[in-house]
Amino acid sequence: MSKRSAIVTLAGILEEHRALLKDQLGKDEGALFEIANRYDLRHRKADQRGDCD
Repeated sequence: MSKRSAIVTLAGILEEHRALLKDQLGKDEGALFEIANRYDLRHRKADQRGDCD
């Protein structure tokens, strides 16, 4: 499994448990999704970065 694939899978799992994360992490929960959203890991929009090592 590639690193990218593993991260995409993890982002999906985190999304499924977002309410629990928000409850446990508070406002820091959003930072996890901001990382995934800033790069084209989840939504693949034109304004997202594709160059993530």
